Amino acid sequence: MIPIHLSLTNRSYNKRQMRNWDLQIENPFLLTLSADSRFCNIDLYDDQIWELSLAGYEPRSIMMHTTYGLRAQSMSVFPRFLFNEQTFTDPISFSKKPALQYFLSNYINLNFCISPEINCSAEYWVPDSHTIAGSYQFHNTGNKVITIQFELCANLKPLNEGDNISPVVMGDSAVLTGKTYNLVPVCAMSGVSQINDSPFPSLWQNFQIVPGKNRTLYWALSSLTDVQSSLEHAREILASPWEAQIARVLMVNDSQEIEIHTGDPDWDLAFAASQRSAFSLVMDTKSGNVPFVKSRRADMGYSFAEEGKGVIPQWKKPSAFDAYYLTGILLPGGADLVQNILTGFLQKYQPALPVTKETTRRSFREILDQPILCTMAWDLFNITNDKEWLHANIDALASYFDLWFTPDQDKDLDGFPEWQNIEQSGLEINPIFERWNGETQGLNIRTVESPSLPAFLYQECQNLIRLIHAANRDDLLSVPEELQGKLKEQLNECWNERFSGFFYRDFETHITQIGKNLLECHGNGLYKLNMSFSRPQRLLIQIVGKDDTRRRFQIQLSGQKSGETIQETIDFFNISWLHGRSYYTCNNLFTRLDTVEITGMSPDDQTRINTAHHQMSDISTLLPIWAGALENHRANKIIEKNLHKQYWGTYGIPVTSQVTMGQYTKPSKVLIPWNQLLGQGLLTAGKQEMAVQLVTNLMEAIKQNFPKYHEFQEEHDCETAQPAGEVGNLRGFAPKRLFLDCLGVQYIEANHLFLNGQNLFPWPVTVKYKGVTLTRHKTDTVITFSTGQTITVTGNEAKEIKLTTDDIIDEKEYYG
Repeated sequence: MIPIHLSLTNRSYNKRQMRNWDLQIENPFLLTLSADSRFCNIDLYDDQIWELSLAGYEPRSIMMHTTYGLRAQSMSVFPRFLFNEQTFTDPISFSKKPALQYFLSNYINLNFCISPEINCSAEYWVPDSHTIAGSYQFHNTGNKVITIQFELCANLKPLNEGDNISPVVMGDSAVLTGKTYNLVPVCAMSGVSQINDSPFPSLWQNFQIVPGKNRTLYWALSSLTDVQSSLEHAREILASPWEAQIARVLMVNDSQEIEIHTGDPDWDLAFAASQRSAFSLVMDTKSGNVPFVKSRRADMGYSFAEEGKGVIPQWKKPSAFDAYYLTGILLPGGADLVQNILTGFLQKYQPALPVTKETTRRSFREILDQPILCTMAWDLFNITNDKEWLHANIDALASYFDLWFTPDQDKDLDGFPEWQNIEQSGLEINPIFERWNGETQGLNIRTVESPSLPAFLYQECQNLIRLIHAANRDDLLSVPEELQGKLKEQLNECWNERFSGFFYRDFETHITQIGKNLLECHGNGLYKLNMSFSRPQRLLIQIVGKDDTRRRFQIQLSGQKSGETIQETIDFFNISWLHGRSYYTCNNLFTRLDTVEITGMSPDDQTRINTAHHQMSDISTLLPIWAGALENHRANKIIEKNLHKQYWGTYGIPVTSQVTMGQYTKPSKVLIPWNQLLGQGLLTAGKQEMAVQLVTNLMEAIKQNFPKYHEFQEEHDCETAQPAGEVGNLRGFAPKRLFLDCLGVQYIEANHLFLNGQNLFPWPVTVKYKGVTLTRHKTDTVITFSTGQTITVTGNEAKEIKLTTDDIIDEKEYYG
């Protein structure tokens, strides 16, 4: 690391302005607007989420739309403009079509011209979970006084028995109100509004604007459970200091987002939209109830269970693996949010008693969070250097790590734990263990030792040791230091030199079995097999029914294990049945299978008995590249002979190898969070060019899908980029962290940054954050600090650049 220290001689600087996008309507996409936890407390049981559509609904208009979490068929608010005896609603008819200037999680700004003389700026703001508000500012650019009639229209299609929205007079002004399910929306406008007889219920005002002057109208729609509460809250929002509130929203986002300028505007938009969406997913970091969610759309936000007090199905507590990917998008600006999210995960691991190998963990949860919390904590600490937080949580981090080596996680206590379910592994679509796809093996993941788990734990161990040193807690070092070498040994035992990769193995025999069909039959019967195996084998039973009706069947296996008689009975009580299929992994091992007796099946039901097949690879078996647990020669082998030749796709690395999957389905889906891990591993292995190409492949898929489908997609195909999975899901966001890592921008703050490597992207890249602007070219990097001082650095070596004066601008001063 080459340190570069700078002395400052002046304090001249310019406050940074947020990027003005000026996106035209030719690039339409739905924009979700929701309450932001940085500015209000989100109501987890009644979170009303809106979306802006420029052409997606009837009538074609600039429309804000919601379903109140499916409590209404639809609810929409949109403007109509009457000028020179013409009515303007459809944006296509405007003199200048709407262009998006700013878009944040809870705020949107549009600019358009109704006619050549009238410029309009429209703002939309969600101040809390029950309210949406907006403003329209009109500017007369002509040389004559103009008269405009503005109408704010609303259209409510209630659910079941409700009332469509209609104008009523309350006090000295008119409002719009209606009813759907348990909500009574009320919409009010600033000034004195009147009721209009138009195609849609609306409020209207007439006004004149002299040349060169402006006129602004404000409106607010609040949806609570009674009309009086909704009206009072809407009027409270109208009376609030609008400009100050919006200025705060802009200022906070400006201080927390990284602005990225590449040579491709679609990439820029994807990175900006990912950050915007990431902040919108953060929900309740203070109580830890639902710290964040994976998606937030207009049909979400309410649970019909227990009259709105139940957990929203899509918002069940997300995984640590998802938290890690979210962290990569939120950091560095959202460090306080990440700290709260991580603290929420660690709360249940604060040790009450010393943890031993005999300790069980029934007191908190059956399933441990993915082993990635120490890695998150190290990433966070590198940015905050918050030793107070570290001291408060280091015991929980150590306790959490130790729990992976207790009997609950490591049945044979050999130091090689097992995943407890497929969700815990972070790779739910895995043909080896998946049970809801007809062409998968459906093996019980608890019966195997997976190379991905020691890879995760090795990385955790490294980062835990770093955290312990930073906290000056050497008393906690003995366990991770002892386990670090053992984890590396256990991982190496899964290595297959012939295939240049890692395979699964049985947790009990430590053998990598090769699947073999032993029996395939229909209906019932007694089958004498008399098969012997050279080594103990774990058997897998697959049942395919002619329909979805659950069978009251029984299967009895009789055989031997090393001369000892073994019998195992499987019936409908201990087997799951899904979509007419069922899978069962035997608890016992067999060296001989003598008979199989099947009763209770229909004649067309098919039963298959195989030996479990472990010699299959998936993206998780490549994870040791990321963990940094491999010698250079082995890392090069798995990258060149396995990753590059067998997995590499046009639009990313798919879940499974593209070469062969044997008799099972070969999923071609790309999961961006897993690709990010492998991209980081490529950088660790010195393969920057491959990592840059991986980012390019992923971004090209996003570039195809984001403008077309208006949102990020959870998954996409590795060869066609065809999207799949949930719309708006976190796992489809652009990999901002991996992009910056590939660019060599490892850390950036107002007066301190780290650079490494060189810019291998095809164009110069500019990154702006907290007053620092750096532009990476092929051979040099130009850095301008908030003070106005500019330097140029060259070379590919790792560099730390730091301002050394005491006269550095305070962040609060910089952002007002």
